[in-house]
Amino acid sequence: MPRIIVERIIPFKKEKVYEILKKVEDFPTFMKSIRSLKVVDRSDNRLVTSWQVDIDGALIMWEEEDFFDDKNFSLRFNMLKGDYGSYSGEWKLEDSGANHTKINLTANFDWGVPVLEKFVGDVLEKKAKKYALSMLKALKNKLNE
Repeated sequence: MPRIIVERIIPFKKEKVYEILKKVEDFPTFMKSIRSLKVVDRSDNRLVTSWQVDIDGALIMWEEEDFFDDKNFSLRFNMLKGDYGSYSGEWKLEDSGANHTKINLTANFDWGVPVLEKFVGDVLEKKAKKYALSMLKALKNKLNE
């Protein structure tokens, strides 16, 4: 199962970054590749959302479950159903010097088509990493507003 890990240090306090991460339903306003994101269910620290994302011209859809850990400034996510075989991961925020935050985004993918994965798995992995990096860039741009 391919694993994507991207990290960035940005000049904002983790509390501010986490506040934006918790407002997942606002992502389409500053992450242009997200065509649609709807909240399906919300409870204390759990959120279920339905996503439609344009990745290099391909519309990918899934429903995911998010768990927020306010004490540790982290967010775990897990696909419930969708276009992939499986998809899960975590956002982690850590202090990194005065008023800086290290953002770590880890995502695990199972494309769901083993034969296809053998031939184009590297391409799919590169696209997934590019998308993850674009999410971090969009988050940083939102914080700069």
